[in-house]
Amino acid sequence: MEKADNVLLAQAANEGDREAIGALHVKYYNRIKSYIRLRVHREQEAEDLAQSVFVELCRGNMKYDAQSDPQAYLLGVAKNLIVRHIRRRKRQPRLIQLGSAEEFAGRIPAAPSQCPHKLLLDELGKVLAEIGDRPSTKADEALVLRFVHGLSVKEAAQRAGCSTSAFYERLYYAMDKLGRQKGSLVSRVEAGP
Repeated sequence: MEKADNVLLAQAANEGDREAIGALHVKYYNRIKSYIRLRVHREQEAEDLAQSVFVELCRGNMKYDAQSDPQAYLLGVAKNLIVRHIRRRKRQPRLIQLGSAEEFAGRIPAAPSQCPHKLLLDELGKVLAEIGDRPSTKADEALVLRFVHGLSVKEAAQRAGCSTSAFYERLYYAMDKLGRQKGSLVSRVEAGP
């Protein structure tokens, strides 16, 4: 434990001293990133969280008494950030990442002689026609923009006036709704008139 590190960390944590933060970053960043990487298992998230440790120091509202080990203190900050990150990630809805209609259509069983892309568009057209007499929702709009007009997610999100993550949420909601509607249509057909 170096005395200089204690002093630097005290200046960084208590006062937000940027030079002290820079010196600590050079010395401890890779150790902190390795520690985080073992817990979050994603390189980009580990890098972001490691940087967040030093951002917390920049805010200057932390308390450090200059008696404890600087590395242990910084790893404690990292641990708290990891816990918050994992909690936040668990609260977020899971999104289905759809790259293209062909990719999605590949998940639908089809007769070998028929193109899965055409089957998907035909099925989507039937369901949308069935629900077409009611007002369009944002989720329905997402389906139409993405799969009927064939826009990329980025283009469709821009046209819908939302972020790509919000657009993915709309697609997920619409796909779920379509699945439920298809189930109710099948039930009505099986039940007969």
